[in-house]
Amino acid sequence: MSRYIVITPARDEEAFLPTCKKYDYVLRLDADISFEPDFSDLPLTEFASDPRLGIAGPTRYQPKGAEWREIRQPEFHTRGAAKMYSSRCYASIGGLDADIGWDTLDEARAMMIGPSAPVLINCRRRR
Repeated sequence: MSRYIVITPARDEEAFLPTCKKYDYVLRLDADISFEPDFSDLPLTEFASDPRLGIAGPTRYQPKGAEWREIRQPEFHTRGAAKMYSSRCYASIGGLDADIGWDTLDEARAMMIGPSAPVLINCRRRR
């Protein structure tokens, strides 16, 4: 069973580094999102299938009339509202910045790690 800790945006997210090392994954969530009860199963399944994976997050949807519409984003970017990190990746990027653009900086740092750079993935619910 994988263990993960949930963190929310903070002024000094580096303060979470020592605590996060005790877990397999770090899940960062914004307070203004909603999701299904099995939400964390999506990225955990992706991590289990690819040990190189460092950052994963859900594909986001927004209501449009009676339907839900996917919010388009580049394939190489995982939106900041909900991101899960392997603890290895989280530690290697030094935690998260509290400034604007943090959700691009974390990915850039992860990609600069080198040949073992984590793969970024957007998880889609498979129906």
